[in-house]
Amino acid sequence: MKQCSAAIAAALLLGAAGAAAGEKGTYESVYAWTKTYQTVEQGHGRSATAGYAPGTRTITKGNGLFPEGSVLIAECVIYVEQGPEGINLKAPCVYTDVESGDKIFSVHVRISDQLAEGGGREKLTGGTGKYEGLTGECTYHVTYLPGDQGVQQNRCEWEVK
Repeated sequence: MKQCSAAIAAALLLGAAGAAAGEKGTYESVYAWTKTYQTVEQGHGRSATAGYAPGTRTITKGNGLFPEGSVLIAECVIYVEQGPEGINLKAPCVYTDVESGDKIFSVHVRISDQLAEGGGREKLTGGTGKYEGLTGECTYHVTYLPGDQGVQQNRCEWEVK
């Protein structure tokens, strides 16, 4: 009986530590943010924009490592170059799990001919705690709202390596 109890306790501890290597899945989420950006002209129809977009990411469909209803605090730094040929957006982000304090690291990339509503890709690049070894890719669609706010809908495929 003691061996059984020890085995159960060990399994619970391992489960709390993080996802197992090779585990994978999908999730959907909504990231709501308020941005603070500054744009400077670069001449010849070019500009550079940089800023900060804090907010929250809520898992709307998921399981396993990303249970439905989970909330993460989001912090993203955005850099955009815009010119006659279009835009090039790069936004490194960190998401902190509200319950565990563990972190997810990612980079958003968007190349388009305008900054209006549109989509892009997010690469999951790692994490801490239960997100250690996390990799994956998300597609997203952004809707810009009044007051420097926005909402991003994400569909992600992930794996723990």
